[in-house]
Amino acid sequence: NVAQLIDMDFRLMSTAAKMADALPALSWLNIRDSVEQFSHTMAAQAHLNVEAHHLEVLNHNFRSWAHVKFPEPIYASSSIIIETFEPGRIITGIFDHYDAIASKSGDGEPGTLTVEEAMEDYDNGMDGVTEGSGYQLIPLNLAKFI
Repeated sequence: NVAQLIDMDFRLMSTAAKMADALPALSWLNIRDSVEQFSHTMAAQAHLNVEAHHLEVLNHNFRSWAHVKFPEPIYASSSIIIETFEPGRIITGIFDHYDAIASKSGDGEPGTLTVEEAMEDYDNGMDGVTEGSGYQLIPLNLAKFI
């Protein structure tokens, strides 16, 4: 079970953080508090029914945006989520393209481009994402099992 593995990892990290906090040279870092705060965030994400609810909220919040869509949960439990596949793009590719255009200006000043223009260029194949850039889309068609 994913939640049990995450719980065990954070118990180990908490023990190590207690030992680090006991050392005077490291006590000022408050590592134990950081581990505890991070563990709450990770524990919530380990329950995939919570993640399914978050997808529903995102779809509701972005319902008026024609070009924004998130997968819709079909079935969710604490350890499995089955969701629809939504074709799309990696948003960092759009931002990288936008940054590249902003840095290329003939007059020495940063260039300007609206997000819509960057997305249009990206749609037309001028994405600045090259082979070997580390970006890869892997469609999972219907289900995502964790």
